Amino acid sequence: MDSFSLLLFLTPLLVYMAVTSLIRLSGNIHTTTAGREIVAVALAVSGMITVGPVELFFPMAAASVFGPVVWGILALFYALCVSLIVIGSTPKIIVYGITAEELLDPLLAAARTLDQSAEAARDGLQIYLPASGVHLRISPTLPSDHASILAFEENISPKFWHLLRIALRDQLKSKRTNRYRGIPLAIATLLLGLFLVLQVIQFDEKIAKSFQTWFWR
Repeated sequence: MDSFSLLLFLTPLLVYMAVTSLIRLSGNIHTTTAGREIVAVALAVSGMITVGPVELFFPMAAASVFGPVVWGILALFYALCVSLIVIGSTPKIIVYGITAEELLDPLLAAARTLDQSAEAARDGLQIYLPASGVHLRISPTLPSDHASILAFEENISPKFWHLLRIALRDQLKSKRTNRYRGIPLAIATLLLGLFLVLQVIQFDEKIAKSFQTWFWR
């Protein structure tokens, strides 16, 4: 793999690692949705997709007609594929910086802002909202300190998930997580960034020529 392909392969992943490490080093507990997580991962692996499958099945005939515009078409196709995956994914809330056991009480408090009669089953890390008829469960991700909140029922309205995430975010606003857990990822990000910078410095002319060849087919 030449320097340009390596740069294209790793740069989106580096950006994803940098953002994730900054979130972890901030000490804040971060909440997101399954859809946003899928989009973030899709962006992180976009360089790998470009160097791999896109290069393998690149439409040379279309590139000879449309030129660089074909890259916009391919990007749109990739975005549509990711959107399809997001639409078909199971709705859930993902929380970084807290274990499943620690998440139960804040989630119960958030659920009671939507339904005052909400109850918790601590043994199964579950919460029941009688008024909404919704059973929530917390799924841990071992050994990491993040967990997912899912529902046993299907076809729950997006409005419910939106209100629950806002309420949960308010409950977690004052809590802090151990920022030192983000140090290993930050070190890995710095090392990868340094490696890519050295590649650019050492092979800048080759990278520029490779980019022109790659972009203008």
